[in-house]
This record gives sequence, structure tokens and C-alpha cells, in this order.
Amino acid sequence: MNKLLVLSLLCLLTVSGRAELHVETHFEGGNAQVVSLDQSTRTLRIMPQLHEKRGWPCWWYFKLEGLTLGETVTLQVQAQTRPYREKMVLAPEWCQPKHAWMSVDGASWKPTSSPGTILADKSIAYEIKAEAGAMWFAWGPPFVPTMAERLLADIAALLPEANRFDLATTRGGHTVQGIRIGAENAVHQVWVGARQHAWEAGGSWVGNGFVRWFASDDPEAVAMRKTTCLHFIPIMDVDNVAIGAGGKESIPRDHNRDWADEPVHPEVAAAQRMIRDIHAKHGLDVFIDLHNPAPGDPIFFYGPFAFDRMGGIQQRNYKQWMELATVHITGPIKLEPKYRIATFVSTEEERHRMSPVWTGDHTGPSTIAVTLETGWNSKLMGVEGYAQVGASLGRTLAAYLKTEPRRGASSAATEPTTKTEHFDKNPAWEGHNNRIVPKTVLTVKQDFGYSLTNHAGTAKGEIGGAIQRSTTPASYAAPLKPAKTLDDKFSASGTFAITNSQGGAGVFFGFFNSQQPGGSGRPIGSLGLDFDFEGSGGRLAARLITRGNKSCGTFITPYLPGKFRPTPIKIDGTRYHWTLAYDAQAAEGNGRFTFTLTSDTHKTQDYGKLKDAASEQEARDRFPNTTTFIVDLTPGFRKEGATFDRFGMLNMMKSGGTATMFFDDLDCDGRAEDFSKEPAWIGNGNRVTFEDREVVGAHNFGFSEATNLAGGKSGEVGGGLWRSGDFGYYADRVGQLNLDQRLEAHGKVRLVTAGPDSDMSIGWFNSNTKDTESADARNFVGIHVGGPTRVGHYFIPQFATSKSVGKVDKGPLLIPGKMFEWSLLYDPEANDGKGEMRATLGDESVTLALQPGQKAQGATMDRFGLFTSTSGGQMVKIYFDDLAYSIR
Repeated sequence: MNKLLVLSLLCLLTVSGRAELHVETHFEGGNAQVVSLDQSTRTLRIMPQLHEKRGWPCWWYFKLEGLTLGETVTLQVQAQTRPYREKMVLAPEWCQPKHAWMSVDGASWKPTSSPGTILADKSIAYEIKAEAGAMWFAWGPPFVPTMAERLLADIAALLPEANRFDLATTRGGHTVQGIRIGAENAVHQVWVGARQHAWEAGGSWVGNGFVRWFASDDPEAVAMRKTTCLHFIPIMDVDNVAIGAGGKESIPRDHNRDWADEPVHPEVAAAQRMIRDIHAKHGLDVFIDLHNPAPGDPIFFYGPFAFDRMGGIQQRNYKQWMELATVHITGPIKLEPKYRIATFVSTEEERHRMSPVWTGDHTGPSTIAVTLETGWNSKLMGVEGYAQVGASLGRTLAAYLKTEPRRGASSAATEPTTKTEHFDKNPAWEGHNNRIVPKTVLTVKQDFGYSLTNHAGTAKGEIGGAIQRSTTPASYAAPLKPAKTLDDKFSASGTFAITNSQGGAGVFFGFFNSQQPGGSGRPIGSLGLDFDFEGSGGRLAARLITRGNKSCGTFITPYLPGKFRPTPIKIDGTRYHWTLAYDAQAAEGNGRFTFTLTSDTHKTQDYGKLKDAASEQEARDRFPNTTTFIVDLTPGFRKEGATFDRFGMLNMMKSGGTATMFFDDLDCDGRAEDFSKEPAWIGNGNRVTFEDREVVGAHNFGFSEATNLAGGKSGEVGGGLWRSGDFGYYADRVGQLNLDQRLEAHGKVRLVTAGPDSDMSIGWFNSNTKDTESADARNFVGIHVGGPTRVGHYFIPQFATSKSVGKVDKGPLLIPGKMFEWSLLYDPEANDGKGEMRATLGDESVTLALQPGQKAQGATMDRFGLFTSTSGGQMVKIYFDDLAYSIR
């Protein structure tokens, strides 16, 4: 023998004649962090290596070299001590199977002959008799990407009808592979995938057993392949399997919490696209996600959620699946004969990001989507045990497909059924941007009322101060007894001066109703001066708003929307004089108000060179060139009416800035007030400081358990929907609906308040709408609530195909504070087959006819509920109850 070789071998031996033990993990799926290695006692302690942001540290897999044949070594496994997320350390049992798994060739695996022993420090110790000089040890039989490659190659070589495909390239650059077995247009379509959590190797082994049985010459498998197309993915989380990371609760999301509208992982997005495409073209019968459960669990299925809310076909199919699974999956460990529900999921939003729930949401009434959890903490669950479960799963599938799961679903696909929600309990609808927490909380400080200052009048004493725009009403006003109405004749006059203003400030002064719901922007039921401020100054309009939130009036200072928006009202203390007179009998009995504005010092206004003739004409027609303005009420406004029980100042009710202004020398219908002493006026929220979270874009709507504004009993849906910020919705999943189907909805509605330039919608829409879009722009059939400020808020039908939008110009009007019954019908056969919508609110109806070719443009809707607009504006506060609507 070569002397150098002999010397090398001797150097590897300990004084006892044994080689040094060495741990190797640099191979596919390898993972172990050596805590200690005692060569003298042949004791190795490891813990799973923590891969930052890669999920649970539970999987371990390593090669141990330097063993002497027949010797006994001790393997101790402890939990990883570092947190896998902030302050979250994984419990020991997840990395401590009763039996460790070992191999002499890295291919064939068996459990240790004796179970491990739990030590005082909560580690586990396995006594192992060496069967070779090098052995592999693992948490369970490993199944790594190269094994998936061999499996798919074997199946493709065995079956001519098998076609391999690459699902996606991962964020780490790995390829997620799959295989399709059977004709793409087969009668039945099945999706089976494994390892959305990388550590759950048993899921891939069950999948291995399942797909090998499916490809076998078993008569049941042969028969099923003639009618079934199987789409199989052996490993979803390839990135983490390749490095031996756990995957579960990885950051930002693990695969089985990533089934959202915009997934983090490309392979999840690709799976979603495939499933949508399969279902759209052929219909999906079964979706199965293969997992491993907690250490003490046997075999069981998760799902379905909200079973009592499912249609009859779905309930029937889920029951049939479990009954057949109980018959066919008989070992090697027990199958629990009932579905489990994932009570550990903290929110509805998270629940609907789980793959089977997402699949159920995006497929049809006959599809079942389940998770199979196969117990792993038993020496029975090796490669052979998993294969037995996989084959049994195949036989369950074969028996299930023979039951004709789509029986009755064809009529359900073309003829939607009706679902009713009374909201007596949480309906578990899907929320998206519907509860926005403001990034910055607005501090509101109201500090106005009686003041001993002298800005607006001729002597000391006036009312005013700092008044901030907020959705919460704040006022300082004289009570009017009796109250004024639009059937009366009344007048007022006075002076005002402004000393400071911020952008977005707004103040009202005049006659108003004290019962303001808040959030309406301008006060509902008011007649007076509307101030709108920027940092440079203010604008002024004189305006009437009826009790039904209809508006008429005129700008006193020049204003052309989007073109000419000057702020000529000065904030330097300039004193202005105003008068307001209302005559119910004028304008042929429709009512008229007259407003004047003058100033001792503000006689001219230089706007500089204006852009166009329209702006120049607008400037000449307004103050200070014109001082008297007459407004005839729109016919019908006087009849609709308004009641004014206060006279004074009130903030505009939308979040914004502060203006400091004062009023003096007031005369209200012949009663003069010079404020030489404090008047007996009523203050409401005028001396307060608070944090206002109801700011622009902060949607706050959804299930409202405690309110009963729209229905008779507590529980309804609604709240504040802003026409600003990200698109948000609160909606039920209704399956795939289109313009060839008859759609109906009805219920109760109450508009609480609504500002100018505000709207919202309710109806069927597509959940793929992005945050910057509005869902009524395409794929929509429903009701639009909104309208010009002069009329209030229409309740009118609207639709959007994939290419065009259809709506009417006017229709029934919602009156704030009043409950209405409503209904909506879309009939694809009406209007000579072109399609027609009809909306009814109370006793009024309006019809919208589709134009030739619009129905053929198509639309796909998968949600029914409330959603916002994104065009910019104010808030609608509205509630719905006792809803019935079409679903599939």
C-alpha cells in the first residue's frame, strides 16, 4: 500500500480507532445546523437551519460521514432557537418526528427501529445503529425537485397522452413543472398539486402515489383516463424545497396564502390563470391541494367553508366526495370521516387567499376544492404508506366522477339561482380596500363662537373664530322659533371679514337645519352663504339645498369649473356687507332668493390677463362688478321643501382646512344683533379638539352588525364610500355570470348623507378591477347612485360590457334619511333580444335598453356588492339590507 495513503487514513482515525464524524448538507434539500458534535460519545445534536424570511424551520436532512459499521450513534434534534418571524419561535414538535428516517444510499428510506426519546431540555434523541460508513438522515423521506423531474419523465414515457409543461419560473429562477394527462377537452377536469408549504414532503409522496396509480394499468385508472384530463404539479414551492427551507409563513406570503388578486409568487399566478382557463373552457370538477398536518393528526380533508350558504349542487358534491373518500381511503392510518374547517385562519380576507377557497370562489357550482392533509408522524407513513394513500385518493376520484358531479349544473350555469341575505350574522363577504385606516390622522380644532374682537363690525363684539372643515358638524347659531320653511318669506343681512385661511377650508353662514347627518359636504336643508377657501383667499356662492339634497344657486365670485377658479374674497380683514331675501311667492310661486354683496374698500378686482373670453365674461358678471344676484328656485324645489331651525355659522362637512372669519351687525328677519353682549345662541361642537379619521379616501363600509338604518332588525351592509382614493368593494362571490343570463336583485336602501360630487354603485362586477379603476367601467350590471348636485342622487341602472358603458341620464331619486324598497332586473331577451335593464325605487322606475351589438361585446362578473368610484370627490354614506341577488 502507498505510504502516503496509509498515513492519510491513520490521520482520519481517532485514538479509539474510529473516524471523525462529519455532517454534510450541501446537496439538494439539505438542511441542518450543527449545535454540537461529541466524537468521543458519538453524539450529534442538530437543529433545523433557519433561512431568513423562508418560513418555519422544521425540515432537516443531512448526510453523516465517518460512521463505523455496527456502531451506535445518538442523534439529538432540538428546535431552532431563533424566531422565524418577529417574536415567533417554532415549537419543538414540528421538527421532532417519533421516528427519524434514514438511508444508506440517499434513495431508499426507512424509519429508525425505535422511536426517539424526549429529553429534559425538550430535544429528542434517536439511537441509531450504523449500517454503512455514510448515511443520510431526514425528518421524513425527502422528495426534491430532481425526483419530481424523474417522476414526470417516467409518466411521460409511459403514457402517449401525457404532456409535460412548465408552469412558471419562480422568483429564485427555478422551474415549476407539471404534467397534463388526457385530452384537454375531456369530459372531466381535475387539478392536483402538492407542496405549497415546502417542508410537507409527504404531500409530494402522496402525489407521487396518486399520479403513478392514475397512469397505471389498474382497470379503474384506465377507464378514468378516457374521460378525464388531469393537471398535476408535484412541487409548487420549488425555491424552498431546493434549499431545505420550511416555506410556511414565509415573508411576504407563503404559497397557500398567496392566492390573491395579485400574487407574490409567479407560480401561484400561473396556476390561477390555468385554473381560470380550464374552468372557462371545460369546467373544473375537482381541485385537490396535498399537505401534511400537525404532528398528532391522521388523514383528513379541510373544507368546505360556509357549507350552509352553498347551493344544493355544491352541498351534494362535497357530501359525495367525503362519503366516497371514507370508503376508499382506509389506511395505513385512519381517515377522519368529516371535513375540518380552518379555524386557525384569522381573517376572512386571509381565508380567501387559500388555494381551495380561491378556487371555489372562481369556478362553478359543481366544483369541489379540498385540501388533503396526510399525517406524517408515524413510521407507517413512508414512501409505501404515502403511495397507498395516493392510490386510494385516485380510487376516490374515480368513484366520485362516476356520480356525474355536473348533474344539474348545466342549468345552474345558464339560469342563475337567487341568494338572500338578511345580514342577521356576518355574511363573510369579501372586502377590498373597504376599511381604510388613514395614513395620517387629521386633528380637528374648532374654536369659534361669541368673540369680543372687532373685525367684521363697527364696535367690539362679534361671532366667529377658527372653523375647520370636517365630516363632523360644528355650528354656532341662533334657534329659530318657529322654524322657517320654503313656504315663508324671510330675510337676513350682516357683515363679515376673514383674517386667515388654509387650502381646503369651507364655511357656511345662513339658515340651516340643525339635524345634519355629517359627511354631506354642504349642509342638507340650508339657504345662505357658501365659502370655499384656498390659502390665497376665498370664493363665495349663495345656495339653497332642499331636504332632499337638491341644490340651486349662483356663484357670487367668478367660477368656471376646471378653467377659472379665482379666490377674490380677501383674507386681510376686508369688511364685506351682504343681504339675503327669500320670497316664496316670487317666480310664479316657485320661490326666489336675492343676494347682494358689497364692500367699502373692495371695489375692483384685477385678475391679470385671462386665458379666454369665457373667463373674462365670467369676471365681469360677478362681484365686485355685479353686486346683486337673483336665483329662481328650480320648479319642484319649493314643494320638496326645507326646514330651517337655525341661523348662524356651520362648517362645511368634508375633511379639510381652517378659516378664521367673523360676522357682525346681523339682522335675521327684522331682529338685529350687534353682539355688544353674548347672545343666547347654541353652540354645537364649536369649541373642541379631536382626531378625525373620516378623511378623504378613507373608505369605511362593509358588514354593520349594530345598525338597522335600511332594515327592521340590526345587521346590514354599508357605510361611508368616498369618490376618492383606491378602488374598494365589499361583495359576495357569486360565480361566473354574463350578459346572456337573467339577473335580478332587490332589497332595502337608505341614503344617510351624500356630498356633492359623490357616488357609489351596487351590483354584479368583476373582482379583477384594479385599485385605480372603477368597477362600473367594464364588466358591470347594477345600480349607480349619484348625479348632478342640482338634483341630488339618482338611483339608476347602469351596465358596462368589456368595451362600452350604458346608462340613463336620470331616474328615481334617493332622499336622505328615507328608507326605500328597490329592485333591479336585467333581461337578456327583452328589447327584441338586445337586452334591457329596469330599476325601481319605491314607486318610480326607469328602463335602460342595450344598443344593438352591446350584449355581444360580453361581460364577466364574479361578485355582487357595493363598490366605490375613483374619479375624485366626496362621500356617500348609505346602507342596504334584506338583499336578494342572482348567483351561480
